[in-house]
Amino acid sequence: MRTILTIVLVSLAVMLAVIAGSRIELGSVDVLAIVVGCIAGIAAGIPVSVLLLLAMHKREVKRMRQAELERERSRYQARNWPRIVSISELVESGREERDDNLS
Repeated sequence: MRTILTIVLVSLAVMLAVIAGSRIELGSVDVLAIVVGCIAGIAAGIPVSVLLLLAMHKREVKRMRQAELERERSRYQARNWPRIVSISELVESGREERDDNLS
């Protein structure tokens, strides 16, 4: 699907270039300046777009790693709950046993 879309877009761009080229007289200096300016503008936008995509990809990877670490941490904590021992109950039950033994 992606390759078909790419082929269609490239063929449309070529067709547009052929139609525009047939209607423009190439000897004119103004027309050549416009064509060179358009090509230079497009070429200048490509590196900026690539850098933007790289920055967004790095941010996404970092966010995904953080989410994975958080999931692992929560899974680990859910499995290994610490045992809770109430010391006050043990002390009280020990006192009652001692009191029973003294009487």
